[in-house]
Formats: sequence, C-alpha cells, structure tokens
Amino acid sequence: RIRPWQPPARRQIGAVSVARFGGQHMRNMFITLLVLALVHGLAAQSPSRLDDPVHGDFRIDNPRFLNSCRVGTAVDQIARSAGVLVGFENTPDCPASPRSRSRTAQTGDEVLTGLTARAALDRLIELAPAYRWKEMDGVAVVRPIAAWDDPANVLNRPVAAFTVANAHPHEALHVLLQSALPSLFAPHTDERLSGNGRRDGSTAPAEIDAPVSVAFRGGTLLAALNALANAHQRAMWQFGYISGSALIELQALDNLGSATLIHTAPIVAASTR
Repeated sequence: RIRPWQPPARRQIGAVSVARFGGQHMRNMFITLLVLALVHGLAAQSPSRLDDPVHGDFRIDNPRFLNSCRVGTAVDQIARSAGVLVGFENTPDCPASPRSRSRTAQTGDEVLTGLTARAALDRLIELAPAYRWKEMDGVAVVRPIAAWDDPANVLNRPVAAFTVANAHPHEALHVLLQSALPSLFAPHTDERLSGNGRRDGSTAPAEIDAPVSVAFRGGTLLAALNALANAHQRAMWQFGYISGSALIELQALDNLGSATLIHTAPIVAASTR
C-alpha cells in the first residue's frame, strides 16, 4: 500500500521557526512603538515655566491705574518677575505700553507673590477683561479679545518662511517684516540697533543684543514674533499702534529695560472677502 507523500519534518520545523521568528519580530516592534509613545507622552507633559510659583517680590501696578494702554506694563512686570516669555498686543488706540523697571513697592500694588505666572496672568485678565491670553509655543500671548479671530488684524496676516542665522534681533525683525505678505517693512537707516547704541560686534553688552538664529516655516505674524522670542530665550515682544502703522518692541527680560524696536509700513486693512 502506497502512502501519500508528506513534506520532510525538517521543513515543518523550518516553518515553525519562521513563524516563531515573525512573532518575536512583531513583539519587538510593538515594544519599540510603546516606548516611543511613552517618551512622546512624557515630553508633551513637560512642565511649563508658567507653572513655577514665584516666591520673591512679585507684584504689578495698582489696578486703579490699569487703563487699556497700560495693560502691557503689567504683562511686562509679570514676565520679568517670573522669567517667562510673553507677547503683548495693545488695542488699536494705544502705542506700546511703558516698560517696567526695578522699583520699590507702592501702596495699592497687586501683590502676586507665591502665584505662578499662569495664575498671575489669569488674575490680570480678571482686572482687564477686554483681553485674553493663550500659551502658544511656549510664549504667553496677551491680546484684545476681538483681535484673536479678526482676519483683518495685522498679527493674523501671513508671513512666508524665512531664515536668519546669528543675527542681531533688530536685523531679524527686518527679515520678519520683509517676509510678511504683503511686506510690512518700512525702509529706513539704522543709526543704532538697540537702545544701548550698539550696532554690531561679537560680545553683546546688553541682553537684547544677543544674536539669534531663526528658521521660521511660515505662518502668521503672531507666530513669527513668537519664534523670535523663543530664539532669543530672554525677550518679550510688544505690539502697539501709532499713526497708521505699528511699533514692535523686543525687550530683554533683564531689569535694564534694554530693547530694540522697529516701525512697520503703514497698515492697510486686509480684505475679509
């Protein structure tokens, strides 16, 4: 009696070996993907400096004098005390708010000692309800409520991708405004690049003069200013309106008030059609 032919046992063993190898390979891939997901999750949950309590002297000016054109000063005071990156846009009827300086405590000041920068900004919005703040790419941005969703607002306008390498922040502002669509750059001659009179050099005597490198992938003017603040790491930006154009100030977080500023070209309302 002839028995049907069967494949040799070693082939069956080979098939089992392949199956076992494939299963182990899949398990290794699964473990790798799980580890990557955990790392990504931990990175996403990294604490923000906005959540660090400020235990030293932490205060803003007396809220009685907190009119719409001085909200930026309170934002400035929070940024310097907490050491956080911020951006601030004034209302269209206000130029840039006065910068804060080291000062002695005054009767009526709003004391914030022990609060985080996040809680301090929330408190500021309670005192100035015409504004709203958001954390964007590590920058706490405070703007008038109406500005956030207004397509005609200049900070919501598009800016093309641009790159600057090891440049003075003022020169980076040149490139940023030239990259706006349409351009917001107003041709001018710079007698000095910052408030301390420095034009160039390898060693910066003031914090604002530290060189920056930015690789902006394109977005809004708001996002571009945040990218510049992140590149500097010790500066805040402020956007004010004056005589049909705007004034942009990039201010160092030191207590010397060092800053660089630039005027934009005249602002023409963008079409909302």
